[in-house]
Amino acid sequence: MSDDGAAQNPAADSAEAVRAEIDAAQQAFEEDVKKQGLYVTHAVKFRYAVALSKSEEKDDWMLARCYFSDLWQVGHQVRRSRLEIAKLHFKLGDYRKCRQMCQQLLALPSSREDGEDDDDIAEVERLHEKVVAHVRSEGKKGLAAVGVIVIVLGALVLWSRRSDSNGERR
Repeated sequence: MSDDGAAQNPAADSAEAVRAEIDAAQQAFEEDVKKQGLYVTHAVKFRYAVALSKSEEKDDWMLARCYFSDLWQVGHQVRRSRLEIAKLHFKLGDYRKCRQMCQQLLALPSSREDGEDDDDIAEVERLHEKVVAHVRSEGKKGLAAVGVIVIVLGALVLWSRRSDSNGERR
């Protein structure tokens, strides 16, 4: 409880913290644009993309995905940028692309000898397992829905035939 006796809402606090992070990163991005012209340093773009990816807004996720794609194309933090893109594909519901990116990332050789890639690799493996489980779960739900539809259609056909045969007897 806060000093005024009201219970604090951790979700609201978290959302406010994310919005503050996005605002700070956006301000740094805009300042870099003013200083550099159209060129924005990779570190500033990366920070802004990370902040946007934490948002709950779909438009922010799509913008973050564009920035991470730009960074990946120019070779800035390639593995991390691709991992963030995969996570955004998952958030945006593009599970096929997410799974493909995870598989590509898992196939990449480790780029660092000090083992720093291990955390990213573990995160990719968790994301891959998550997307596979999600697709499997959605597939079962879809199959169940199709089964219910087939049963209902079959019952309707039988009922209509029964109604037709009852009508012919009269």
